[in-house]
Amino acid sequence: MRALPFGAVKSVHAFLRASASLWFLLVKEFLVLATNYFDDFVTLAEDTEASAVTACVHMFFKLVGWAFAAEGPKAPDFAELFTALGVTINVGCLHTGLVTVGNTESRREELLKVLDELLTSRKLTKPEALRLRGRLQFAAGHVFGRVAKSALAAVTAHAYEGGSSTLSNQALLALSLHKRILESGRPRELRPTCNESWYIQTDACFEPESDYVLAGIGGVLFAPDGKPVAFFSQQLNQQMIAALNPGSRKTAIFECEFFALFCAMLLWGSSVSSALVLYTDNNAVRDAMISCHTTNAVAKKILVAVLSLETELQLAPWFARVPTDSNLADHPSRLEVELLLKMGAQRHELCAEECWDVLLSRAGTWGDDLGIRTSQREK
Repeated sequence: MRALPFGAVKSVHAFLRASASLWFLLVKEFLVLATNYFDDFVTLAEDTEASAVTACVHMFFKLVGWAFAAEGPKAPDFAELFTALGVTINVGCLHTGLVTVGNTESRREELLKVLDELLTSRKLTKPEALRLRGRLQFAAGHVFGRVAKSALAAVTAHAYEGGSSTLSNQALLALSLHKRILESGRPRELRPTCNESWYIQTDACFEPESDYVLAGIGGVLFAPDGKPVAFFSQQLNQQMIAALNPGSRKTAIFECEFFALFCAMLLWGSSVSSALVLYTDNNAVRDAMISCHTTNAVAKKILVAVLSLETELQLAPWFARVPTDSNLADHPSRLEVELLLKMGAQRHELCAEECWDVLLSRAGTWGDDLGIRTSQREK
């Protein structure tokens, strides 16, 4: 306080320079694996060297005259699972290339209570929205997936764009999905970056013919070298068409295309790396996946189910459009598989009805708070 009174010009900037300098000396001169965030220092050590590293760090801070917590809750012993900077960090599987970072239990329970109250009252004033945004923003950094980002965007839009305290359906959807992620308690997994991308192309057809509708879905999985390695081709029966098009509109190509994307994620999501590029030739499907929003009732169920897969499998796909003429999934969506078989791709059997049941189950689990419910009659 004598040297850098907070509130003075550039005091924080100068403090951070001093803190970073201490970190540099620890790493460079004493070979201590350490991180630095403001005045928090986290060090890493093997079991056999933990006591030596502790003694080294304590002696270093004493030598430079830096006051620090030598004991108590701010100076925990070395452990595989520890709390620092408001999050829990687990390095128990570091030798396999895995570290997990998650929210503390107290923060998670506090946010769940707030979200429960909001989803019940469906009311949120602007000052409350701004406070909630700050709390969600910190928590969102330690959960996986785009759902957290969409929740933040929805809360921000409610605070600045809406004139009413009543939450919109889009805001309710975002907050409900965020609540589901926090309930799961699964932390963010950090692994070595994979430079090899997998690719998936999906397509669907919907062609009414007199009193009959020909509808089909197809998908192709490409290895990082660009070679097609697997595909599925499935005709949709009349029961499936009715489920995707409950209003009996003239066309349901949007819903069919969206369903094909879900089937591809369900079939191959667990066997690809997080570096995944997913192509569709339907702009509406691509836009719904990028924005995490759609007003179509059937598509909303599919969207919620896809987002649940993303979160569960910790995938971060890049969604893009592929022209129809360049979409290799166009052929299997029309039940034409000869070309893919000649290219050496393996056919993966797919039951559309079973995929639909899985979809409804996931949409129901994640969307109950919004009335996105399913029943045996719907199935």
